[in-house]
Amino acid sequence: MAAVEGTEFRQIADTVLRRVQSIDGVLHTVTTPVVPLEMLGSRGGGLAWPTIPMHREGEASYVHIRGAAGSVIGIVEALAELDAVSGVAVVAGSYDVLAEIPLPWEQAAAVILEQIHSIPGILTTSTAVAVTEFLGPEEADRDQYSAWS
Repeated sequence: MAAVEGTEFRQIADTVLRRVQSIDGVLHTVTTPVVPLEMLGSRGGGLAWPTIPMHREGEASYVHIRGAAGSVIGIVEALAELDAVSGVAVVAGSYDVLAEIPLPWEQAAAVILEQIHSIPGILTTSTAVAVTEFLGPEEADRDQYSAWS
């Protein structure tokens, strides 16, 4: 995942199409624009995060959430109550909400399964985990399966 910013969607699209997709090894991109809460009739009433997802460094899990019709504001408000959630954005595309959990996967999994999945209106989730350390040169020659043994 990568965060691309711009003052309008055209700038973001240009960056994705001309710069990101031209990187060697990039085969496919999915762009998920952030939707301002005002567009949903919310003024953010008390909803305040230091950042939207992906504006901090370090370990994190990013939970893509698909909600039932009419449930997005309730989901966002419920996420605002969770101490383990550091950022939330309403997004356009295959999912409705993106939530950031700044914890290693081993800890984030419990938050996702026990707290986020219990929020009314959530239909499904998909989680991406930030990898902060890459394999060293001695590991690079291994095949994809031996790395797991």
